[in-house]
Amino acid sequence: MKARRIVRILSTGLLVAGGIVGTSLVGPEEAKASVCGYSQEIRTYSSILSLNLLGQTLDPFGGQKVVSVYGHCGPTNVRIVTESPNGNRYACIPPGDSWLGFVNQGGRITGAYYVGLC
Repeated sequence: MKARRIVRILSTGLLVAGGIVGTSLVGPEEAKASVCGYSQEIRTYSSILSLNLLGQTLDPFGGQKVVSVYGHCGPTNVRIVTESPNGNRYACIPPGDSWLGFVNQGGRITGAYYVGLC
């Protein structure tokens, strides 16, 4: 009887100690971005007008496109400047990846950089 009580007390103590150690080692989850700062990525898009002919998909307006992305790795919203041939624009973005626009269109984004908090 005493042996069971001792085992129960020891196992309870180990569970409590393990819980305290486990919670102290786990921190808050950080913002995730594929790349911190400005980058360009190739993404696959499909249009509403895709057709299926003889088992083949024909998508005249879809396909792979180069897009501008700003990856913010911090915990707060930040203000960035996006550069384009049409002039610079300011934008407030949240933590993580933010899609800025297509690279190969008229108002394309050519770069972006951090200027401060929102």
